[in-house]
Amino acid sequence: ADIAENNGSQNAQIDALTLAMIDLDEATFDRIFSTYTWENGFERTMVELVYPFLDKLNVLWLTNSVSPAHEKFIGHLIRRKLMAAIDKESAEVPRDAATFVLYLPDDESQELTLLFMYYLLRSRHKRVIYLGHRVSLSDLEDACQPLRPDYVFTIIQEPIPRHPIQTYVEAACEAAKPAEMLFTGAQLFVNQVNLPSNAHILNGLQETIDFLDSLELKLINARTSSVGDTRESAAGSAK
Repeated sequence: ADIAENNGSQNAQIDALTLAMIDLDEATFDRIFSTYTWENGFERTMVELVYPFLDKLNVLWLTNSVSPAHEKFIGHLIRRKLMAAIDKESAEVPRDAATFVLYLPDDESQELTLLFMYYLLRSRHKRVIYLGHRVSLSDLEDACQPLRPDYVFTIIQEPIPRHPIQTYVEAACEAAKPAEMLFTGAQLFVNQVNLPSNAHILNGLQETIDFLDSLELKLINARTSSVGDTRESAAGSAK
């Protein structure tokens, strides 16, 4: 009963966000978003409220039920929320924190998801280099070669102009070396792609979050093991 009630409440909130978008009503959007965030936290608000709303918006867009003006209006509001949440998270990270480079290829429009990835990493105390959208592979290589990040993350939702997906994946992995290249987006699944050895595909938002949490668990275990080794060494020296 509680699950059904929660789903009903979320659906009502999504419907309310939809009406706020259609009415170009920023105050109502802000009230719904802020209330849900206060009750559930920012990450859950994005996962449980905003992304289902964006899925609904996509359906409305395909059926010509909303205009580009509605999409731009609501996209701008969500982007502002993401930027504010990112700024609240400290840029200071532990010395052993993994480094991530985030970017979008030319003509890729998934900036909101890239910004949410920025937030997810910041909130998990990772070092983030955010290159943004319209990043060429030569620019990516220029960033990765001196920095030598642990991971490079990108989204390929739309076909890449002038590049077969296989060619682009191989070139991106080469530009990112020796980093592990993390790909997500529809083009990785509608096309058959042979992944280079330093590539990994993340199938959707939840798998991406699970991947980040698994990295955090590995780091905690490594730190715990290091502390244990230090104590054993100290005990041996004392003898």
